[in-house]
Amino acid sequence: MSLFVVVYDREAGRLVDLRQFSPSRGEAAMKARLELELGASPSTEVVILEAASEGQLRSTHARYFGDEAVDALASEAKSRLLPQRV
Repeated sequence: MSLFVVVYDREAGRLVDLRQFSPSRGEAAMKARLELELGASPSTEVVILEAASEGQLRSTHARYFGDEAVDALASEAKSRLLPQRV
């Protein structure tokens, strides 16, 4: 089983961040959740979920991983990799 920290923007209906931790790093997962929650807006949901795999998590908690949510996260990750033009 793995622990997953999920950051979901309810207002926008999109996944903002997904982090995976091994069970032995439960304290690190909790710390990450608290840090993310402190800086989050009221419409942001930050949760820790446990699942055997990311695939299982996507199946059991599909509302976090709808097509729009995944597309938004992929686009955001891609923009972080591209050089910024000034």
